Order: sequence, then C-alpha cells, then structure tokens
Amino acid sequence: MPTAIPESEFGPPRVWIARRRWSLAMAFPLVAVMFGAVSPAHAQKRNPSEVPSAPVVQLIVKESGAIRSAAAINGRGDEMRRIQQWSAAALQPLTSKRVMSGGARILRLSTPLTASDAAAVAQRLRATGAFDYVDVDYRIHVAGVAANDTYLSQQWNLSPATSSRGGADVLAAWQRMPTGGSVTVAVVDTGITAHEDLDASRLAAGYDFLIAETLTTTADAKTGKFLPTGFVKNDGIADRDTDPSDPGDWVTADDATNYPDLCGPAVPSSWHGTYVSGIIAATRGNGLGIAGITPFARIS
Repeated sequence: MPTAIPESEFGPPRVWIARRRWSLAMAFPLVAVMFGAVSPAHAQKRNPSEVPSAPVVQLIVKESGAIRSAAAINGRGDEMRRIQQWSAAALQPLTSKRVMSGGARILRLSTPLTASDAAAVAQRLRATGAFDYVDVDYRIHVAGVAANDTYLSQQWNLSPATSSRGGADVLAAWQRMPTGGSVTVAVVDTGITAHEDLDASRLAAGYDFLIAETLTTTADAKTGKFLPTGFVKNDGIADRDTDPSDPGDWVTADDATNYPDLCGPAVPSSWHGTYVSGIIAATRGNGLGIAGITPFARIS
C-alpha cells in the first residue's frame, strides 16, 4: 500500500474530479475560520515596499453617525452646505464624487496633490471631528515577492485578472499577508501525506471520519456485489481515529471488474487531499513545486 506521493513536486493547478465517490470522506475536521473585516483605517497601513505611484486626486471619508442621520433628514441642500464647510476646513475645494456602501463617500480634490499634501488635507478634515475616518485614496505600486518555485510560471490563478482571465492577483496580495500562521484553513478531503513542499510544522491536528463499514451495505448497481469491510477506510483501523493520513484510494483492475459502478476504472491513488493542501499552503520560494496561495497558513 503506498504511503507517500510518488511525485517529488506538486504539478500545476488543474481541475480534479474525485475518481471514487467516497474519497472526499477521509477528512480533516471542519473548523470555522473567521476572517476579520479590514477597517478603512487599516487600509492606510501600507507595506514599506508600497509607494504612491501617482498624484492623489481623491479622499475616502465617512461622516460620524450623528451627522449622517441629520443629513438624511435635511436633504440635498444640507449636503452641499457640509461639503462647502469641509472645503473651507481642508483649504482645498472639494466635490462629492459618489457615496459608497456603509455610508462612506469619495471626495474629489480640485487639483491633483502630492502624497504629503494630500495627507495634510486629510489631517485638517480629521481635526474637524465630523468624520469617523478620512483616508487618502493612494494609487500604489506593489513590489514583487521573490519566488523561485518550479511551476510558479504555470500558476495562472495567482496572476492579475488583467493578464490571466480569472486570476486572483495573489502575487500582489502576498505583500499584505500575515506571516505568522494566524490563519487556519480546514481541508475536508482524502487526508494528507508527507510532502517536501508542505511545511510539517504548519499542519495542525486532523481526524479520520470514516469507519470500516463505510459503503459496505451499498451493492454495486452493475454487479450486485458488496464492498468488503474496510475497503473504503483502507487503513486497517475499524473506527474513526485522530490520524488524518491518506492511505491511498487506488482502484485495481479486479476492483474495477467487481465494483464498476462504485469504483469506476482502475486508477492509481489521487492523493487529492495533499494536492489541495498544496494549492492552499505549499511552501513559497524553496525552488520546489508550486507556491501556495497563502503559504504561511496552517492546514487543519
């Protein structure tokens, strides 16, 4: 019985269809992963490698709750009066470009400003006490992240959508990702095996939810035969256990003959759980395989 992935590297991303309908049951525990919303104030904490690359032409502001409530009652005339007051306080003519979700608003500057001058305008508006926040809407250039992974050039899904249709622009997002393993991703799949492109120190405890009798009461629709006890669980342990290791889900020629509907054709093991874990968190910049989407995450 194979116990490790025969290939030394993950291949490039591709769509994978599980060959055995039960292969997704050998699983890690499903846990809730909470991602905190990033407040607009946080948006101003730029990475040192990010620098404004163009003049500033607008601000993003949000008035305090009391002022917004009064504005909703007083209407358009009151809005124009407030913008005039903001312009006077900012020492810069301002116009309202549009209202955003959550009560925020984009204010257009009358003339493009340098980053430092725009920051001074923002500070003058903050000093009025009329806003929950005032942020400079910088256009920034994100420095690249060095990565020498073998198949990185084939990972179109990491590229910007402008260069690869459907790309998630992960290469730029890496600049803002936490590096301390503060995010845990739950993978519910076939289990996991040791792999040189996965950092074992970032693999959290897992669980095997299968029992030896899994699918043994379901007859194959074509042959009428039943799977033997332990066929699906495939690790010699009768009950659920705390070992999430993937023992393999290969299908032999005899399996395909005896259980053609349940097993499908003869195939080698998919190692699908390890494959998915690699897409999520394969080590970046180690000269091997691929780069994970969030290479500092923990896998559970």
